[in-house]
Amino acid sequence: MKRTIFVLSLTVLFFLLAAGCGTGGELTVSDAWARPAAAGGNSAVYFVIENSGAEDALLGASVAVADSAEMHRSVMDEGVMRMEMQPSVAVPGGGRVAFEPGGLHIMLIGLKEDLNPGDSLEVTLTFEKAGEITLQVPVEER
Repeated sequence: MKRTIFVLSLTVLFFLLAAGCGTGGELTVSDAWARPAAAGGNSAVYFVIENSGAEDALLGASVAVADSAEMHRSVMDEGVMRMEMQPSVAVPGGGRVAFEPGGLHIMLIGLKEDLNPGDSLEVTLTFEKAGEITLQVPVEER
């Protein structure tokens, strides 16, 4: 009986940890959220990648709720904020990369449905070495 409870407890703990963040071996993705937006418009997804291993690179993202998902970096150019598409984003070994407002983000282009606060969407990140990490991303107003 004690062994059954122990195994069940470990299983529950595993699923609770997995629901909290995405992992890809030595990469951990946390604090993911997306901006609310109306169908037909655009939104953005933000998160933090922490790497306890060797250097890796984020190659792209995919979602079902938009026509496309592109990696962008916001930059100030002669007093005007603009976005530059990023073909990949380096994730240094032992380092951290933040996708945040005013910087790196995943741009969701051509939303197929409304994204309302309280909703969530599935986002799959593709890394050069770690492969795919799929996240459940809450829609929040921040």
